[in-house]
Amino acid sequence: MNNTHFRQNLHTHTQYCDGKSTMEEMILFAIEHGYSSLGFSSHSWQPLDTGSMTPDSQKKYINDFFALKEKYGDQIDLHLGLELDSLSDENLRKSGPFEYMIGSVHYLNAKGKEMAIDESREIFESLLSEGFDDDIYAMLAAYYATVKKMIEASDRRGFEVVGHIDLISKYNEEETFFRFDDPEVLDLAMDAVKAGIDRGLIFEINTGAISRGYRTLPYPHPALLKRMADAGAKFCISTDCHNAKDIAQSYEEAIRLAQSAGIDTFYVLAEDGFVPVKASTLL
Repeated sequence: MNNTHFRQNLHTHTQYCDGKSTMEEMILFAIEHGYSSLGFSSHSWQPLDTGSMTPDSQKKYINDFFALKEKYGDQIDLHLGLELDSLSDENLRKSGPFEYMIGSVHYLNAKGKEMAIDESREIFESLLSEGFDDDIYAMLAAYYATVKKMIEASDRRGFEVVGHIDLISKYNEEETFFRFDDPEVLDLAMDAVKAGIDRGLIFEINTGAISRGYRTLPYPHPALLKRMADAGAKFCISTDCHNAKDIAQSYEEAIRLAQSAGIDTFYVLAEDGFVPVKASTLL
């Protein structure tokens, strides 16, 4: 690992799940744009998610990764991971050669029916209406309770990184549903965050919604990011990219935003696990 300049992205989606680019296209783009390290985190099998890998495609994902690592390993460090949905109640670390996992909540239970919170604005609004009688605070409470429950099972399920902690705000750019700085909302989020801090988990600063046109700032929103930083949370930078061209989406901007919240240490995956590095190393 180069201690003077190191650029890494661990949250990527390729054609093995709901991404648009091949794994090799991702690698070539990362090499061309000066990345030291790239991780693959395709969605693990989840029956509700048509964009997740099947057990068969997961085997191909693993085999193809190692073939490409053999081909490009002298040019870039490559890591094999998964994004594990909160509904996938298993530890896939035990069934594959995965180096890391990202735990994420994408679904909420709406009166007995699981509905996606990030698939579309229309589905989000249906979830709010049908599942929570248009009470956004009830929906927020349910979301962060689900995140907390997932975090509390992190040891058993084998993930180290918490994905997009405030994904529920994907369609809230104009604060249509709630204020980002609402103390009640921040308290709900921080209850889940503190569970992650207690377990030493790493939280993403995730720019994925920027590349897809839903937000102008990364997850978590600056109001929540500052609260998390003040509480001692650990962070990594990810772009949650679904296209090779988005690997570097707002990467430096995310680091600068974090620095403005008082964050100057980030975590990157090295040979022996996650290690802290200074922001200046990543810029």
